[in-house]
Amino acid sequence: MHMKKFFLLVIGLNVIAVSAQNFATKDFEIKKLAPNVYAAIARTGGYAICNAGVVDLGKEVIVFDPFLTPQAATDLQRFIKTHIRKPVKYVVNSHSHKDHIRGNQVFDNATIIGTPLITELICKNEPVEIANEEKYGFARLKYYDSIPHAKDPWQASEDSIQKGFFKGVVVSHPTLKIVPPSLLFFDSLSIIGANTTVKLITYGDGHSSSDVFLYLPNEKIAFMGDLVLVQNHPMIGDSKPADWINYLKKVQQLDVKTFIPGHGPPGSAADVSAMLRYLENVRRIAEELKNQNPTDETILAKMPAEYRSWHLRRFFTFNVKYMLKQ
Repeated sequence: MHMKKFFLLVIGLNVIAVSAQNFATKDFEIKKLAPNVYAAIARTGGYAICNAGVVDLGKEVIVFDPFLTPQAATDLQRFIKTHIRKPVKYVVNSHSHKDHIRGNQVFDNATIIGTPLITELICKNEPVEIANEEKYGFARLKYYDSIPHAKDPWQASEDSIQKGFFKGVVVSHPTLKIVPPSLLFFDSLSIIGANTTVKLITYGDGHSSSDVFLYLPNEKIAFMGDLVLVQNHPMIGDSKPADWINYLKKVQQLDVKTFIPGHGPPGSAADVSAMLRYLENVRRIAEELKNQNPTDETILAKMPAEYRSWHLRRFFTFNVKYMLKQ
């Protein structure tokens, strides 16, 4: 009798594991990182755009960076309801940029966590962003709908990212609400659950004026937001690059094996080092081009070979020009 119950339990657990692996959405792919930790990695062309994190604390769940659109966040909520089957108690915003915060409204019973400056920036910038998107969003989507499918796989993927972004913006606007964080912290915040401990940490200025990352010391996993990107060019226009470099050097002192970037596949300590080199290389190139008023072609010719296959390539010229002004 007891043996039969044991086998039924094992079979039930296997079904849950398989169904979790087969969870389907066009917006993201679920990757199980540890028994209670999941990464939702944005799919090319979908409405998620950024990566999200899900941590089963024991009795409840914490979500990190709930995507660009409520549509993608609703699918993440569906995954949590069907596979984790516990309520979402907390949602964390890594920073104020729209592609990481607009899914907040889906988790209406959760407490949104951020820093005071993240909340201030969302309340200040989101109304302006939404108004601007209503003017240009449909035109940009129409443009990406009109261009021929690129034969080059890299370009086809790049076009798909842009089309997914603008389509997500257009689709989400009719129901979009601005929901900023209400639980605020300054340096760090620990959340202790039955399964694990979450540490939310900010070192201040990084990719933006205020960046938070989620650290799991027991699992040695960190969800980094846009402080770290993997195989994608970052956008440095809201940063103080020297502070970002110092921020990442502090992160390197932590015991982390798996880094989930804001964009791109899961990474490691090598990808944090790569992001540091990127920022330092952009600064070096800007120094070389100082007082030259360089063209985009001149700047692109300076791009190190290791970055040529990275996505969001348009940010490279922007980044160098931004650094030239610093």
